[in-house]
Amino acid sequence: MSEPQSQDPSLSVYLPGLKVACRAAAAPVAYLGHGWHPPEADFTWMDGPEAELVFLLRLPDGPLRLRLDLVPFVHGEALQTVEVFLNGLRLGFREVPDARQVVFDVPMEAFRGRVCRIALHCATARVAVAAGIDDSRRLGLGLATWTMEPA
Repeated sequence: MSEPQSQDPSLSVYLPGLKVACRAAAAPVAYLGHGWHPPEADFTWMDGPEAELVFLLRLPDGPLRLRLDLVPFVHGEALQTVEVFLNGLRLGFREVPDARQVVFDVPMEAFRGRVCRIALHCATARVAVAAGIDDSRRLGLGLATWTMEPA
């Protein structure tokens, strides 16, 4: 008996351990859902305070660990932050004062079906023009790479 075809056929399958580069020179970033600007040379900026990574994933054998290589939009004294959810389950909150990798443990209860939605929330995203930069976008965090691997 085949599995019901309720998933979006345009979603790409993600294999745990695959490191995904989110930059213009990389292969097209198939996992970017809503909330992203087009990829640039080194990373892809979130388009405002929320963005999603969306993909299909076979139920893993055990918990995973999510690694995000983030670059903050630095403007004055404001500190960038990120809150991450997987399929609605909150994985955690981190401050991102400089380019760094942030890591979140992903428990098994986060996996609900094959479609995975990783939501990134950056409440501190700001319009670059307000920081004196000739750019009308609302920037918070750039995503350079990400991966999910066995914990």
